[in-house]
Amino acid sequence: SSLFSVDITGPAITISEPTSSTQVKGGNSYSATWSATDNISGVQSLSGTVEYTTDGAAWINAGEGLETTLSITSGLVDTNEARVRVTNRDTVGNIGIATSDAFVIDTAGPTTPVLVSPNDNYSTNEANSSLRWLASSDNLTGVSGYTLHLDQTYI
Repeated sequence: SSLFSVDITGPAITISEPTSSTQVKGGNSYSATWSATDNISGVQSLSGTVEYTTDGAAWINAGEGLETTLSITSGLVDTNEARVRVTNRDTVGNIGIATSDAFVIDTAGPTTPVLVSPNDNYSTNEANSSLRWLASSDNLTGVSGYTLHLDQTYI
């Protein structure tokens, strides 16, 4: 008597990049990295297809015939709904699909802070002086800090 296996499920796919903490500057590249396994028939070589979306609805083909990684150049669109979708086949033709968590593509820098005090062209001989400004904002990635210039010198 002979034993045989019936494979009716597609490969299991794990996307390791991008993640929900990925932040990409608009127009720059990011990596899509994944692994695919199939314990019964095995994963078909060069069967990966990668698509991406910036709105969670319209998918754009980024590459086919791939193993486990692809570099994608982001569009010039602000979004916190960017995702990558990977499709792989096993050796008998079953399809597995995985979708990444949403990540950020940010094309614009933060708003410019507004100096509140002292006034423009302020002059003093005091050793210490205080600066106050209205904070910058960035609706997607936030503001990580400020760099101050005093007489063309970074402080």
